[in-house]
Formats: sequence, structure tokens, C-alpha cells
Amino acid sequence: MKIIILLFLFPFLCFSQSEPCIFDEKTQDDSFLDSIKNWTCQYNWDNKTKTAIMYMCDGDTIIFYRGGCDVFVMDAKIILQKKEVDLNKVIEWAEPVLWIAKNLPNEFNYKKLKVALENNQYIKLENNKGVELTFNSDELSVNNYKLYYLKNDTKTLTIGLSWYLD
Repeated sequence: MKIIILLFLFPFLCFSQSEPCIFDEKTQDDSFLDSIKNWTCQYNWDNKTKTAIMYMCDGDTIIFYRGGCDVFVMDAKIILQKKEVDLNKVIEWAEPVLWIAKNLPNEFNYKKLKVALENNQYIKLENNKGVELTFNSDELSVNNYKLYYLKNDTKTLTIGLSWYLD
């Protein structure tokens, strides 16, 4: 009877242990934000979720996610007080996250991103929730860059920039 139980449990025992991560999660911290932490009224880093929240003094909020085990993700999104946005003027509505990319040059390729936006080197997907841009230029597409605009509610909107490696 014991042999039958062990044979039944063997697949679960073998696969229950997690594989080692491709990316070292122990070294994933908020040091990438050292140059901009002092811009905020309040700052929080959650090491478990690899998420930073910056509460800006003007009422806007910036949320960063940076980390991963098998897929490494960098995501920066800014939640802004609602304003009129012309979704056809991508450079204008992308300005807040371009500012983030410019100030975090080790995290985002600001120059290539700006050139791709200026030369319309992207695919634009639009729906009732917002807009998503994916990029055609080599480095940006290899790193799966995405720029997005989300309509939240009547008071706020979210503009984000992300990339990932797998």
C-alpha cells in the first residue's frame, strides 16, 4: 500500500519544488529610483511586490513595478488628475511618461522611444478603455516596449510605459 501511495505522490513531489528564477529576485530593489525619490511628498517601496509608489505634491501618483523571476518587467505609470486629452496627439499625452523615461536612463531607452514616437514607428490599438502603442523599431520591439493610456474614472487617467524580457 505504501508503494502505491508513493507512486501516486511522486509526480507531485517532483514538481512541487519551484524552479530557480532566471532573474535574481534578491537583488531587485528600489535603488533604480535613487535619483528621483526626493521629488515626492511621500514614497513607499514594497519589496515583496517590487512596487514603488510615489505620491507627488501636486496630487498625481507614480507607480513603478520592477522585477520578476522568469519574466523581468519594468512598468512606470502615472495617475494624473483628469484633463482633456487628444488621443491622436501621442507625443502630448505621452509626455508624463517620457519625462520619467528621460530621468531614468538606465531603465528606459528615452532617445529611441522619442524617435519612434516622432516617426510614428508604432502600432496603435484603441478601444473604449484607452490606447496601447507597441513599437516597430528594433530595440523597442525586442524588449517588448508598450506605451498606454487608460481612462480610469471621471477624475483621473493613467499613462504608462513598460517593457519586459523573457
